[in-house]
Amino acid sequence: MTRERPEDAAARLLGARATGSAPLGGATRVELDDGGTVVVKQGAPTVAEAAGLRWLADAGGPDVARVLAAQDGWLVVEHVPTGPPEPAAAERFGVALA
Repeated sequence: MTRERPEDAAARLLGARATGSAPLGGATRVELDDGGTVVVKQGAPTVAEAAGLRWLADAGGPDVARVLAAQDGWLVVEHVPTGPPEPAAAERFGVALA
C-alpha cells in the first residue's frame, strides 16, 4: 500500500492540482494551480483540530486559519502568512480569544 503524500491529499480533497510543496514544521505547505497556498496535516488529532478551528471561527473568536477540508485523517487549512511578532497583535488575539 502506498502512503498518500500531503500534496496528493490536498489535490484530492480540494479538487485542485498541487504545483509544489515544502515542509512546514509538522505540516506541509502546498501550492495549488489556482495560485492558492494551503497547509496540510495528517493524523488522528486533525479531526479535533478542525473542530476547534471551526468552533473559534463560529464563536467570533480570533482570526484563525479557515478549514478547507478534514477527511480521511487529513486536515487542509488556508495558509496564513507569518509576520513579525508584535505586542499589539498578541493583545488583539488574547482579547478576541477571551
